Amino acid sequence: FGREDGSFVGVDRGRPGARSAATVRLQDGGGSPRKIYTARTPGDRMRLLETETRIYDARDRVWYKLAKTAQRLTWSPIYVSFASGALVTTAAQPVTTATGSLFGVLAADVELSELSTFMKTVAVSANGVAFIVDRDGMLVASSTPELPFRAEGGVQKRVAARDSQFELVRAAAQWWRTAGRATERARDGSPTIAMITSTGEQVDVASRRVAGVEGIDWDIVVA
Repeated sequence: FGREDGSFVGVDRGRPGARSAATVRLQDGGGSPRKIYTARTPGDRMRLLETETRIYDARDRVWYKLAKTAQRLTWSPIYVSFASGALVTTAAQPVTTATGSLFGVLAADVELSELSTFMKTVAVSANGVAFIVDRDGMLVASSTPELPFRAEGGVQKRVAARDSQFELVRAAAQWWRTAGRATERARDGSPTIAMITSTGEQVDVASRRVAGVEGIDWDIVVA
């Protein structure tokens, strides 16, 4: 939660199933660095892990600015998290005072790796794939073992669907770029179904826009 006065509190509960304590990031207003604690109960500040050297200002982050401008719940474009360095998208909700002025923005990050974990639970055929792309054709998540990013020099770099390790993803992405996306947009989000060739075989393919979510411009493709 970032406030208009520059103060901030953030909580990372850790990975699902982890037994470690939550990580709490606290910042006073006025450009002071954030202090990072571990906490096992609400209000626990017994163990200071570190004080960040870089100055963080939530008001300068894309999620904060978007929510402030939209004045309603919105999702951010994919970006690199200040804290973890991971690729994330953020749901951001402005919080106002009783008089209607902005008090701050409440936000929650979703890592692309977590979206891919969810996509792997999607029921497709034994040899089928399902993936999500943004309007530029970059992978957001995939049901394949491939992550939507590659680590280069310790930095997560996004992967275009057309450059996937999996031929079926590449073939479906090519269809989406040349036909599926244009047709789908023309129909205002209606699903598009077609037949493509992959590794010499005919494959059904379909795409549909993720509609009704402020700030999200993604398409789901299944082949």
